[in-house]
Amino acid sequence: MLLEFSDEIQLLKDREYLRSEYYEERFNLSRCSDLCYQLALYYFYKKSNDTAINNVLKSMEMAIIIKQRDVVRCISLFEEHRVYATSKQQMLYESMLKEVRELGENSQDSRDFFGVGG
Repeated sequence: MLLEFSDEIQLLKDREYLRSEYYEERFNLSRCSDLCYQLALYYFYKKSNDTAINNVLKSMEMAIIIKQRDVVRCISLFEEHRVYATSKQQMLYESMLKEVRELGENSQDSRDFFGVGG
């Protein structure tokens, strides 16, 4: 199954590709974010922790781009497996957390960022 979608999975690693017109649509980013999250769960199960952490971070990055509440599940999964993260992965994670805080502070209502309440 993973081999069948290997080309698409490789494209998920390219930040510019994700921000291009093709993947700018919220729906596609949401699906890609979910795919990366599911891949992370799979790789944690297979004890491929580095690949799993990278997928959590990619899922989180896309959730932030579209201001999706799925960022919370990414934070939870990362924290659960933080011990396996490299210093570079932890720095990237901290940078994304800062972006989430700033987006929350800059929205009229922090609940808007996560798409809850109203």
